[in-house]
Amino acid sequence: MAGRSSTHRFLFSGENCLMGTSTMGMYGECRENSLADAFDILEKKYALDESSVFMDLGSGRGVPSILAASMTKCLASLGIEMDETVFMLSVQNLSKAHRRREEDLSDKDEQTGKNLSKPTSSLRCAFGRMDGTICLDWSPVSHMYSFDCCIPLYMVDQFVRVFNHSETCFCFASFRKDLISLFSLDGILAEHVSMQMTGSSEGRQLYIYLKHDWEAVAKRNREMFREIRENLYKNNDTPASVSVSVSARMNDPVYVASLIDARRGNESSSAVSAVSIEKGIKKLYTSAVKGPKWGGQPVKALSARDALEGGFLRGKDSVVWRLFLSALASPEVHQEACGRILDVSQFGRMGEGGG
Repeated sequence: MAGRSSTHRFLFSGENCLMGTSTMGMYGECRENSLADAFDILEKKYALDESSVFMDLGSGRGVPSILAASMTKCLASLGIEMDETVFMLSVQNLSKAHRRREEDLSDKDEQTGKNLSKPTSSLRCAFGRMDGTICLDWSPVSHMYSFDCCIPLYMVDQFVRVFNHSETCFCFASFRKDLISLFSLDGILAEHVSMQMTGSSEGRQLYIYLKHDWEAVAKRNREMFREIRENLYKNNDTPASVSVSVSARMNDPVYVASLIDARRGNESSSAVSAVSIEKGIKKLYTSAVKGPKWGGQPVKALSARDALEGGFLRGKDSVVWRLFLSALASPEVHQEACGRILDVSQFGRMGEGGG
């Protein structure tokens, strides 16, 4: 079963629970047990593992993404949301979840002094405020999730189009049963899962779609992240003097590489922290698109124009990579970087003119 911890329980109690069933929570939230069952199936049957990146399209107040980060072993869990108010709720909920995670880690038995519990994952999660239709590539996401039965059809169509050609994507968990027949998803309908909505007895079906070669894509994803780590180390981005005992996250080479500049600098400065993370994002993104090979063939390299700083920061295909690396950032700098990295609502419009 997907791991349970107290990290996310506040999302389903008190004011948070009432908010989730109001317009502030947005229609489309599922019960905790239903999401846990869905994640269980994805883990056991459809390669939701340590090399996976989960993303919720239309993430609302962040429940599915926070639960995926808390319950599963995924490398990162992301969410994108258009509505500014609801997006800020997701950021607040994530901040609270980080605090709960630290409390879980610090809780000790009064007699033995040993930790009472230890969360099953490092809660690598991030949210972005943006119109998902501006994205030209979902990479490095592997597993898409969306309560898309209430999303405009033109948006669903764009989401599926991008899913079809995104190299790392192979699983789409949707609440629509017509993604193949109506939207030409290039794959198969593997199965459906019964889901219960929060705050009501309404039932829905979650349809799990897979690309035809999904197992090969999952294998390539594992190889890609291995090569990214190797490329970063070859460039001496993580010196031996870096301590890896601070937390479990520090054992992740990608996490260490992305934060090394921030840890060298003044972490109390939000500007320094944000710039440092952006440097790490660019480093990882450039390594990913230039370094790894897919099926023996090099990944399409950035053009000279796109390789420039402005091209990277304004390129529509780098949006999700930026969000991904922000999920690997420490809780200390996560909130500080929100304005520069997580709120990318202007990002697409910036890129349309010539990025």
